[in-house]
Amino acid sequence: MDDGPVPVKGALALLPIWNELLELAGGYGLIDHTIATADWHPEDHISFVSSHKGLQLGDQIHQCAASGQAGPDACHNITLFNSHCVAGSLGAQAPDGLATDRLDHTVRKGTLPDVESYSGLFDLGHTHSTGLVELLRARRVTALVVAGVATDYCVLYTVLDALEEGFQVFLVLDGCAGISAEAVHAALERMQAAGAVLVSLRGREGDHGAPSLLTELERARGKGHPGSQLEL
Repeated sequence: MDDGPVPVKGALALLPIWNELLELAGGYGLIDHTIATADWHPEDHISFVSSHKGLQLGDQIHQCAASGQAGPDACHNITLFNSHCVAGSLGAQAPDGLATDRLDHTVRKGTLPDVESYSGLFDLGHTHSTGLVELLRARRVTALVVAGVATDYCVLYTVLDALEEGFQVFLVLDGCAGISAEAVHAALERMQAAGAVLVSLRGREGDHGAPSLLTELERARGKGHPGSQLEL
């Protein structure tokens, strides 16, 4: 969050937006399922700068999948962060104030020491599934409403993977925050170019005239079963 080991400026201010999104699964009936994805890292996770002697915060390492496991993104760069979201620790818990009682399910990712998973669906090399795709298909979900942090990492890769898997994606601009303003801008362009629908819940200034989420959900309602996903 704002003051965590991987700080995302403005993240705490998003809690009311996230809770409003969760409310849409209640009396409004516009969202059928509510799912959170969350990092759940071992202490020696590959993304921790402390796991790499001689390297510094923000450096990148290059990793390729083992022979026989190569997916479409077999080789990729991993950015090194401070230790964060260590399994079972306070930092891995949902932020205070989030209406977790309204969540149907939480998907944990980044659980293996040598596998990085920005996306809520797959690891970076697409060799491991988090189980989210299977869950969504079992629930006949066809469209996702995505919000969370960070826009330029977990949100970006989740949206791209969801689109690749054939889901319609509504990205809630006023429910997201990122690490780097420049990278966020590039991420938004990339997601929109891939087919994501950029929407706004509250019509916050700076959302580029994005259409209302409620309006878009009403249109989508007759076409399938929307699900809401929070990237924490």
